[in-house]
Amino acid sequence: MTDEQNNLTPSEGGGGNEDLGQAHDHAHSHDHSHGLDHDCDDPLHIQSGAELNVEELDPASRSLADALRVSFGVLTVVMVVMLVAFLFSGFFEVKENEVAIRLHFGSVVGEGSDRVLTPGIHFAWPEPIDEVIRVPTKPLTLALDRTFWFDVKEGEELEDLEKLQADRGLTPGRDGSLILGDRNIVHAYWSVTFNIPRESAFEFAETVGDVEKAKVVVRTAVERALVHMASVTNYDEFIRNANVRLAERYAQRLMREEKTGISISTINMNRYTEPIAAREAFKAVASAQQERDQAINAAKQEAEQLLGSAAKTYKEIYAAIGTYERALEAAGGDRNATKVKEAEDVLNKAIEDENAGGEVARIVLEATSHRDTVVQDLRSEAKSFEIALENYKKTPEIFMSRLLAKHRAAVLGGDVMVFYLPRDPGKRFQLIFNPDPKIMDELIRQKQDREIKGGKK
Repeated sequence: MTDEQNNLTPSEGGGGNEDLGQAHDHAHSHDHSHGLDHDCDDPLHIQSGAELNVEELDPASRSLADALRVSFGVLTVVMVVMLVAFLFSGFFEVKENEVAIRLHFGSVVGEGSDRVLTPGIHFAWPEPIDEVIRVPTKPLTLALDRTFWFDVKEGEELEDLEKLQADRGLTPGRDGSLILGDRNIVHAYWSVTFNIPRESAFEFAETVGDVEKAKVVVRTAVERALVHMASVTNYDEFIRNANVRLAERYAQRLMREEKTGISISTINMNRYTEPIAAREAFKAVASAQQERDQAINAAKQEAEQLLGSAAKTYKEIYAAIGTYERALEAAGGDRNATKVKEAEDVLNKAIEDENAGGEVARIVLEATSHRDTVVQDLRSEAKSFEIALENYKKTPEIFMSRLLAKHRAAVLGGDVMVFYLPRDPGKRFQLIFNPDPKIMDELIRQKQDREIKGGKK
């Protein structure tokens, strides 16, 4: 096409249609007027308001038109699918061990307990219309393994303390520690278990928001609680975990004051140690205390055995003895006082109880048997004296003669040594009552001879 052809006016182009406005330029040359009805090689050159007849187009144009029509159909299907997916994306599941809070344009949906969504399927509009805040209700554990422990390299937290240098110092700001109420210094590993109750989920979501922030809040509160607990605890109480409940209550009070909705379950001391440089001194003290405790326990066991062997009811007997002694002291030593008599009766009942057993029961049995024997002997002797008295009254001479003969026979019976005394009363003499060994040996020999002879017969 020449420049002259490009600059044709409507009249020069062969009678253009005035209703279409002005003429238009083509980037190709052709010999026809620009009227309402004409053929054009450009598939996009379509008269406004005219329908596209695909059959009238060349193959390339028809392929392009088919491709556009298919693309438009696919795009329509994709948009419908995306719209359905968008609508159904609002369904979500609240799992076990968690609850959820739904926000609609930033405001909580529901009132009271309805604000908290329990486990199950729920609906919410996709973000940014709605937002779902999930709150875990299962127990969570947080480790405080560096706050109050001396500085160690990564991976050496559980290193055997015996392998650490004995001259290792303690640098404030680098090494963590706790100062106890008795001014001792200790290092410790701690762990804390906490949870968010369902009834506090809304408060948690409102003030804390997520688990990571909750761990920061819990860590801060527990660290303060442990420092407070250590300040009122001595070393012996600390190693026995005596005041850990105090720390739990203190941390929980902080949680309530800040309205976090978090509940502190337990605080546990997993490991502790004295300052490394002072471990040997602490070990010596601990060893001495252990020996002391062992000695005390051994003494208690021995006392228990001795008291148990003395009597099964030794506690009752011991209490009765104490009561009797106090009553006797209060009465000024008067054993006939009423209180003393009553205490004595109680003591006798405790001692003579058939369930007493042990050494007390044996002694009481022997004493009772001896008492009965003495009483019986005395009664027999009294009876003998009564009979002797009657016989004496009847025939005094005969009774005395028989009594003398009886006692003489008793005295002179068996092996008897006879001593002869001089008649001169002015002489001094000495009696040796110990038997002569020679005479005793002779008597024993004679006795053995008689027994042998008697055996032969």
